[in-house]
Amino acid sequence: MGPILGMFSSWFTADESWRNKTGHSIAPVYLAQNLSGELRGHFEEDSTDAVQWFTIDEVNALPRVELVDFVLELI
Repeated sequence: MGPILGMFSSWFTADESWRNKTGHSIAPVYLAQNLSGELRGHFEEDSTDAVQWFTIDEVNALPRVELVDFVLELI
């Protein structure tokens, strides 16, 4: 892991939560290098339905969550 580039912070409502409770999330954003290899999309709780590598131009054309926009501003 590289240095921390920023910290994302977001409050969410009960309607936005899978537990139906309000809350707060924080996510450290690290500088990553040598991104390659197989992406893993299956975890114990099946929280991910698809994974794929994207270029920055491709990401800019996609619908995104607030965390992705925060990271795009950092880079």
